Amino acid sequence: MQAGSYYVEAKMVGYTTNKSNVFNISKSDHKVPAILLNTDTRKLQEVAVEGKRPMVESKPGKLVLNVENSPLAAGNNALDIVQRAPGVSLDNNNNLQLMGQSGVSVTIDGRQTYMSGEQLVNFLKSTDGNQIKSVEVITTRAAKDDAEGAVGTINMVLKKNRMEGFNGTFNMTAGRGEKFRGNSSLSLN
Repeated sequence: MQAGSYYVEAKMVGYTTNKSNVFNISKSDHKVPAILLNTDTRKLQEVAVEGKRPMVESKPGKLVLNVENSPLAAGNNALDIVQRAPGVSLDNNNNLQLMGQSGVSVTIDGRQTYMSGEQLVNFLKSTDGNQIKSVEVITTRAAKDDAEGAVGTINMVLKKNRMEGFNGTFNMTAGRGEKFRGNSSLSLN
């Protein structure tokens, strides 16, 4: 440091800025005076903390695809959403598979569905994606699944509809590639 007159300004996030008085430094004396920083306290009127669930959660024995409040629900039916769950696919005969194996048990809100593969696919196509809260892919087999020969369970958790009275949704999709494709669904409660 060269000899001369100096001052020191200290800044740090969360503390007030402080400047020293002007001081002189000679060629032999290089002492800088101590500077104390005081905490900068501010009173906030409001603090908002927003949490968001991850799209896919790993829980003991299952993977959960959180659909509620995600772009995945908008414009898709339940089959589109279930197929996007980890490890879930459709075979050539439109049967649901889990990790490439057939024999999947499908439940809705924990209740077993007793539909054939085609009936189940048609039901899922007609169910609006906005009605689904999450899709649970349960890979650990319960004793009842072992008895039925199921490789695992796909549980669709539906949103609890708090609307009273008569309500419903109508969805219509269309697409064009080599051929025109269309699909529509109507759900009344």
